Amino acid sequence: MVGQPGRRQAATAPETVGLRQRRGEIEADRSAAETALPAAQARSHEAALRLAAAARQRAEVLPAAAADAALSIIPALRAAVARVLRIQAIIAGTELALREAGQRPGAPSSFMHHSMEIANAIRAARQEVVVSADVAAGRQLLDRLVNDPAAALEPPV
Repeated sequence: MVGQPGRRQAATAPETVGLRQRRGEIEADRSAAETALPAAQARSHEAALRLAAAARQRAEVLPAAAADAALSIIPALRAAVARVLRIQAIIAGTELALREAGQRPGAPSSFMHHSMEIANAIRAARQEVVVSADVAAGRQLLDRLVNDPAAALEPPV
């Protein structure tokens, strides 16, 4: 036994030798890991900073991308408004022609009656058709732009 005078120490068992060697290897690995840890933490911190900067940059360009998508379909809006206004111009022109004819001396009252009928119909049509802003489409665009910088708005048919 160890520490008793006059007794010989027993030979160390092979498992004990192996365990001591393994312990030494583990200690060396631990020491290497402790040495490498600050550099790994610094790289991780730098990566987190780059990721945060990229997220800020994306957040900064998202509104511009959304505006570009909306502005890209302005020509479709102009074309649709022009079609509607051309139709309205024809109807309004007919209403004006009836009114002018009805204001001539001796013209039948039916000219003025039908002129007013058309004017009232135009007014009613403009009041009946109410279209609110489609916020859902705008929100969907913003969601799509997060993953697809080429996302676009499609004008309804």
